[in-house]
Amino acid sequence: MVAVSFDTLKFTHRLEKAGLPREQAEAQAEALAEAFEVNLGDLVTKADLKGYESTIRADLEKIETKLIGESIDLRKDMELRFAQADAKTETRFIKIEGDLVLVKWMLGVVIGGVVALVGKAFF
Repeated sequence: MVAVSFDTLKFTHRLEKAGLPREQAEAQAEALAEAFEVNLGDLVTKADLKGYESTIRADLEKIETKLIGESIDLRKDMELRFAQADAKTETRFIKIEGDLVLVKWMLGVVIGGVVALVGKAFF
């Protein structure tokens, strides 16, 4: 709670010098003192802010540590998935390469057969 130093007697004397009757000056001084007590009691102090600052910094450090951990996990997961995709792609390319070699030999045999038939027909 904030401690406010408000001198009601001094305030009352000042109001009396300004021409207010004593009872009215005292009533205003009491009302103002009460308003200060009620309204200033809810104000945040520098000590409160320092406490909040340290709490927020600690929370941010926890979040940062968690994000770094999740980032590392995500990176490992992505590397694993890329490696798996590369392996699948490599396997498919090897299969396609084998199929192309087979097609090349089959085409060679077909062309050889056609050449043999053409050669037999004309020679």
